[in-house]
Parts: sequence; C-alpha cells; structure tokens
Amino acid sequence: MSVLPDPGASRAVLVGTSRYQHLEQLPAVSNNLQALAGILSSPLSLQLPTQHVAVVENPAAAHTVVSEVRQAAAEATDTLVIYFAGHGLIDPQDTLSLALPHTEFGRIETGLPYDWLRQALLLDSRAERHIVILDCCYSGLALGRMSASPGLADQAAVEGSYLLAAAAETRTALAPVGDTYTAFTSALLDTLRHGIPGGPALLDLETIYQHLHLTLQARGHPVPQARGRNSGARVALGRNHADLPASPATATPDAEATRRPWPDPSSIRTVTGFSTGLADVRVISGLTQQAVSRRSAGRISAATVSSLLNRTTLPTTWGTTASYLSACGVPDDQITHWQTAWQQLREKGPSADGASPTEPGTGETSTTSGGPSRRTVLLGGGATLATAAGALVALRLTNDSSDASRSPDTGSPDTGSPGTGGSPDADDYSLAAHTGDVNSVAFSRDGIVASGSVDTTVWLWNIADRGQKPRRLEEGHRDKVNAVAFSRDGKTLVSGGINEMYFWEADGAKLGPAEDDVTWVMSVAFNHDGKILASGDYDHTVKLWDVARRKQIGTLKGHTDAVNSVAFDHDGKILASASNDNTILLWDLADLARDSNDNTIRLWDLADRKRQLVKLTVGPKAGEEDDGLNGVAFSPDNKYLAAASGNHDVLLWEVADLKKDPTPDPTPLRRHSSPVLSVAFSGDSKTLASCGRDNTIRLWNVKDRELIVTLPSTDWVKSVAFSPDDKTLASGGDDDKVRVWKLPRPANGDTR
Repeated sequence: MSVLPDPGASRAVLVGTSRYQHLEQLPAVSNNLQALAGILSSPLSLQLPTQHVAVVENPAAAHTVVSEVRQAAAEATDTLVIYFAGHGLIDPQDTLSLALPHTEFGRIETGLPYDWLRQALLLDSRAERHIVILDCCYSGLALGRMSASPGLADQAAVEGSYLLAAAAETRTALAPVGDTYTAFTSALLDTLRHGIPGGPALLDLETIYQHLHLTLQARGHPVPQARGRNSGARVALGRNHADLPASPATATPDAEATRRPWPDPSSIRTVTGFSTGLADVRVISGLTQQAVSRRSAGRISAATVSSLLNRTTLPTTWGTTASYLSACGVPDDQITHWQTAWQQLREKGPSADGASPTEPGTGETSTTSGGPSRRTVLLGGGATLATAAGALVALRLTNDSSDASRSPDTGSPDTGSPGTGGSPDADDYSLAAHTGDVNSVAFSRDGIVASGSVDTTVWLWNIADRGQKPRRLEEGHRDKVNAVAFSRDGKTLVSGGINEMYFWEADGAKLGPAEDDVTWVMSVAFNHDGKILASGDYDHTVKLWDVARRKQIGTLKGHTDAVNSVAFDHDGKILASASNDNTILLWDLADLARDSNDNTIRLWDLADRKRQLVKLTVGPKAGEEDDGLNGVAFSPDNKYLAAASGNHDVLLWEVADLKKDPTPDPTPLRRHSSPVLSVAFSGDSKTLASCGRDNTIRLWNVKDRELIVTLPSTDWVKSVAFSPDDKTLASGGDDDKVRVWKLPRPANGDTR
C-alpha cells in the first residue's frame, strides 16, 4: 500500500550546480531547486515544514554537501529525500561523479563521487525510507550502486529506498536552451502540481516513474531510469490532484466515504504530521471550512475548524477533532485510529513536535517570508548536460519584488446567512446554492450571473431582483464545471468541464452538448459576434467551435501544458491563451470566414505557425514557486492585455507595445501574497480586478497602475466578473458561494 511520509519526521536536501568555472552553465538548475523546494513544502506534495528542506546551491566543496546530507540523515526518522541537478561525469572506474562549480572535465577529484552520498545515507541515516533523485547526465550509473555491498545496506537497516535517475548510464540528460527547468525536473514538477488523470489517489514513486517515462518518451527526451528496494516504490510524493473527488464526502460512513483515500493515521509520528493529516482530510472531503461547520450541526464553528487546522501544538482535548473528522465524512472505525494516534502523541509530550536541532551557521543564510525559514546554502561559484538543438529561446520576464510590498492574507466573515443571500439591504452579500468550490462566474448583458462549480452544477442568479430564486440548469454536467461564459449579445451561455461542454440559451434553456469530442475544458470565451467559441484545454491545445452547429472547426497547438485561460480582443481578431507552461500565445484569427454554400464557419491553415503572432514567456521570481499563468484578459478598448500569474503578480501589457516589440516587459502589479487566479477589466477599461489564493480581490487603476481597494473573502477566490454597468462585481471561490460586491461608484479608476 502506498504511504505518505510524516512531514514532521522527514527531511529533504536539494543540491544543484547552476554556475560552473570550466563547464557549460546551467541556469535552469537554480529554478529547479527553488520550485522543488516550494512544492515539497506545499499541499501539492509532502507539506514538509520549510525548515526541514535544505537547499544547497553551487556548493564550494564536496564536504559541504556531505555535511548537509549527514545532518538531515541524523534528523529524519521517517523519510529522507536527496535531490541533485547539474552536470554528471564518469570517473575511470565507470562510476558517477556529481559536478560542482569548480569541477574540471578529466579531473574527477574536483567533483563529488555519488558513492560518498550513498555511504552517508547507509551509515548515518536514522530514516526508514530514502528517496534519491538525480537529474544529471549518466545518472543511471547510480542504479547499480544501490544494490552494491548488501552487507552495508543490511547493517543500516534501510526499510525502503528508491532511486530515480533522469537518464541511463550511457545517456546525457536534457536542459533545453531558454527553458525554465531542465526537462526531467520540469516533468516531475508538472506531475506533482497537476496529478495524473485516472491515476491512483497517492502518487507513489513507481507511479511517478511510469508517468515520467511515458511523458518524456513522447516528447522525444531521454527517458528516466529507476530502482527500488523493498517498499521504496510505494513511498508517495503527494496526492493525485487530478483525482481528488469532485463531490463532497457524506457525513455518514457510506460506501463512497469509505472508498475515499483518507490519510492513514497509523503512519503519523509527529504533531506536524497530525496537523497535516487533518488538513488533508478536508481537502479529500471536498468541503470548505464553512461546510464542515454546517455538517457538524453547530458543534464546531468555521473559526474553530480554521484554528484546528493551523495549530502548531496537539489539541488538548479529543472532542473537537472527533467532531471535525465526523463532519468531513471520515468513517467511525478510522476516527478510532485517529484517536489512537492522538493519544500516542500526547504520551510522547514535547518530543513529538518534530523540531530539528539548531542549524549550523557556517555558510548558511535563513530567509523568512511569513513563516518558518528554509535552510539555504548559497556557496561557491563544471560529460555535459546536453542542450536542445534549435530550441526556441523565448524572453523570460523575471520580476523582482520585495515581500514587504505585499499585504498579508486577509479574510472576513460571511455577509449573509447560508442559503439566504444575506440581508436584502447589504451592499456586499453572498449567494449560496452550490455545495462545492465555485470555479467560474460570468455576467450576461442583462445583468444575470452564471456560476459553475465542482459540485457539477451551473446556476443563474438575477441580482437585480434578489427575491427571485436562482435557477439551476438541469440535465447538464456529470462532473465538475470549470468555466462559464456568456456571448456578448447575451443570447448564448456555454459551460465547460471534464469531457463535457454544454450550450444554453441565456435563460437557461438547453441547446445541447458539443457535437464533437470534448476533453478537459479549463476556460471558454466567445468572439465579438458570438459565432465562434474558443476553449482552453488541459491537453495543451486551444479548440475553436462554430456556436450555431456546436461543432469543432479547428485546433491551435503551441502550448506545452494545460491552457488555463482564453480571451478574444474586442474585435474578435486576436485570441490570447494563457498556460501552465508560463506562456501567453496571441493568435491571429482575423480571417475567420463564413462559407456561402452551407452557411458554416471555417478556419483555414490552422497549422500555419504564422497565426502565432506573439509568444510571451513569464518565469517565476527567484525563490518562489512557479505556478504557471492562470488567467488572461483584453481590455474592452483593446489597449491592454492582463494576466494572472502564479508568481503572485498581475501582469499588464499595452497592446500597442506588442505591435512594436513582440517581447516587451509587462508592468507587474504587486500586492497579492499568493498565486493570482483570475483577472477581469471593467467595461470602461479603467479598472482591473484580480483575485487569488490570498483570499482577496484587488481593484487596480489601469492608467496609474495603482491599487484602488482590497476586498477580503474567506477562502481562495477563483473568478471575478464586472456587471455591464460597472456598478457590481461578482466573484466565486472555494467558500462555495457567489459573492456580489456593490461598487460605490462606477468602476472608474479616475473617480475613486
């Protein structure tokens, strides 16, 4: 059975060399380290406390790396993760040596023999499990060393080990010129971020290896190698985020709740692991904190749930935790196992907190950003990691900003009672009908709000008449809804989700499903006259549809990851698509033509790359997790293009600049403290709204690039939309509600 390590009892050491004195430079390695450190500390992976992740970049000497590994090996009692990225060399004995900044080709004594790390793991480690990930040339040579000297392995009592190598013992790894990450690590990060559709609930190492092998082979890249010992292959690096349930768990232990991949409390050894497991329970249940409170029949409030999930100490009594687990739908027999884990941690006392010893000070700097510090070693500073011939070098826009310029996460209580829409006299209120995250909201020309949710439903809300009951669109989606959009003329509504896309009349009457196959729709947008629909898909493509026939008329290919957002300019001539691959592609669709013979729309020469007018590539800032581009929008006056970035920034371009220079720097708008998920312009193009995972909506003066106001919410905000008269803003997010914000004046940056 696959198992997630206890984060409080686990450690990770990430080593990489990006700068070399005598070998080819590998700038992507620096990005590898920062992104992987962020992932391992996040809910996307192991949720390791940041102080349990050591980053050693450009080490001056081999002993620096070995010392860091030995310290982590002495602290970890559950799982130890070791990662290296850089050049790999072969010594005269055909064994692997890891290149450091001063390493010279032909002088192996200037490198770090892999066997040194292996011996540190076997002789000095207290951890039950070891994971070694090597992203370097000839890393497959290390596979033969795992089983060498079996007596030594037995002496160390290693319960499970797994080695994942980027290339075979005779192959070079790949670092495409201009790419943010090396090829292998890029695929690994993508897998942890987005999961494996149809895969198991836990992404164990064997599953990850098989997926990486297929993915990299399909891309024509070197394929990875792997070897596991005992149960090492069953160690998981995170949950499968493509497989999390779309519907919430029931509050009773029925068959569905029993089948859910609840965390195993028997593997918990520390308070950190206990708290992380409780947080995982809520994610798997599909419930918000408010929904958990409601399902507890008033026994615990949403504030109590939040406090429980953010504790740094063990709960002093069991009752609140039991009520929380029951409300989330955890079966009674599993709640008993949780109580056993809680009692065992109580008996351990302070020794169960998983605290690590004081860090050595030599050559280390600790940086703090709203939480515990991550140990970072920045030192020193060469067969060659191969580069991709003829690779496209795209501009990377790296935006430096200070954490001090960002406001902290905020939240506010609900403005209305659940299910009532709030007080009729309130300026800001919530609309409650969904039972899961609201992924998308859209306004019609007549001021009707449409909302789509992971609960598989689409609702229509008449906010001009709050006494009118909302309408649920019947006989539609069977899986979660990711996107909704109205045509500009207000006649058509479309909703898209997993393997489904439906067309509706504006009043909710069903026109029918898409007539051609639909994959995983992430975003939808109509052109200016409502006759063409664009859908951004998880399969890395943009698809174009004839709305009248509900038929696909073409596919635009150019992205290398999921397309999260699409938007037409006001004239319908240019289409923008934003992707997890950190690019925005602008497509020339000015020559859409209607065939006079059958009155159908056709698009010619879709394979012609000249349609791709501009490729904007945006990289993460140093030290931040790369989370792709989540949203894109044109201003109605066609003067501006805005994007929602996973690096916490709103990015703004002037369209006129794009016509002069296809790779201009954007203006970053920096106030969000977490990834930005959506952007929208007001009808007069003077105000830009953005929202994100910091539980806020922010309104910006487009002309002056200044923040106007911050609107707090209670959970992640995933979508925002302005009303046609610019007097109202609608939002949707992970609190299950559609929120309506009455703007005191028309959304006009000049009058606020």
